Amino acid sequence: MRGGNNSLKIGQSRRKVLGTMGSIGGASLVAGCLGGNGNGNGGGDGLDSVELFTANLPFLDEMYTNILEDFEEEFGDQYDLGGTEWSDRGPEAEEIISYLESKTRDDDAPHVVQFYSRIFQNYNKEERVFADHEQFDGYDELTDRFFDGIIEDLRIDGEIRSIPYYITFPVIYSNNELFEEADLEPPSIDNRFTLDELLDTAVELYENSSAEFGFMFRQSGQEWYNMLYSEGVELLNDDQTEAALNTDRASEILMRLQDLTDEGIIPEVAWSGFADEPAQQFGAGTVGMSMQNVSSIRRIENFGEDWVTGETLTVGPVMENENYGSHLGRNPLGVWDLDRPQEVQQAAFDLCTVATRQEYMEEFLRETSVLVGHEEAVEAVRTDDEFLDQAPNVAEAYELFDSITGDTRQVIYNENIAEIWDILVSGIGDIGLGNVDPQEGLDDIEENINQILQR
Repeated sequence: MRGGNNSLKIGQSRRKVLGTMGSIGGASLVAGCLGGNGNGNGGGDGLDSVELFTANLPFLDEMYTNILEDFEEEFGDQYDLGGTEWSDRGPEAEEIISYLESKTRDDDAPHVVQFYSRIFQNYNKEERVFADHEQFDGYDELTDRFFDGIIEDLRIDGEIRSIPYYITFPVIYSNNELFEEADLEPPSIDNRFTLDELLDTAVELYENSSAEFGFMFRQSGQEWYNMLYSEGVELLNDDQTEAALNTDRASEILMRLQDLTDEGIIPEVAWSGFADEPAQQFGAGTVGMSMQNVSSIRRIENFGEDWVTGETLTVGPVMENENYGSHLGRNPLGVWDLDRPQEVQQAAFDLCTVATRQEYMEEFLRETSVLVGHEEAVEAVRTDDEFLDQAPNVAEAYELFDSITGDTRQVIYNENIAEIWDILVSGIGDIGLGNVDPQEGLDDIEENINQILQR
């Protein structure tokens, strides 16, 4: 996704703006005035306001302004609505979690939250704070918009606690010019690599082309786990009571990645960069392959503006072996419950139905490089020749969508997943940078995860 400016303050848009509030590291827009009693909780005098919160999407301010206008026009009288609000923060998950927790403590939580999977897991850690969306009027009609099965992926403990919004997944970006120098073919739908083939190719690129590095990835984005998963390594056991990744194959893979980093074939930024740093490294044109999220396409295009075109860049699938290593990053919308009256929750759900209309999902696709769960929106954009001619690398990512959605791993919903990922990111990073022996590092990771799961 195009990188948002997380200090942006949204100003005047085409709707009437009553005020603008700049939150720390984020943006907030308050608009509309249709009456209301000021309590924000519903009642005979109407709702004070309904707030939509998004994560790292400040550059879509005009779209969200239009969404709020449509919602007010259609539902304002029904709820005697006092106004609508949109706020955005990001991109760091920890910052967003901290901010939302502070809003909850102040009894000022947003009504609808768009969140990363990790944030959603964090907020289901101790108690359910998202409503069961199947209870709302209009739920069945809403779900008809989405790809088959994508709703069920969001079911937790028997409840649908969110609805699909946008979707990300890892891909392998290849510098075609460096592949041509080494007389190699990059990974593609028709030329899928196993992990061993991927790493062998990285060595060949390093030795037989002008590549400064053969391969890199974004460790903070958990792409390293796709490498393990493609070789049958699971994070947790089936009942999620113990860590399961401390295997001989995992140790072997991490040892090779550590060796390749020590030899200079993998850059150290692969183990430490968040989003911009890996994209900038690959965009410099000196790396043969990079495994990053599909949302990095526009970052890579920006950093590699001197060389990145539809002819010089291949966007291909990640590894294939016992398991297809790719996964969908579900970034859905959810109605916060927080014991709010049913009318307030229904109003929040109705805002979700407006935000996920086809026109807005198409706009989302055209302004980002991710995918959405709205089937007709995806089909409209992926068959728009004019748009695809202007964005050939995004078009190539769309071609992966059918195979990606047909062969993915299920998101792990565990109440401790946020702490587990913190342990993994830190521990795997130490292994990759050579600070610890891979087997010793896996032993420590396993022990720390099991302590969390068994407490």
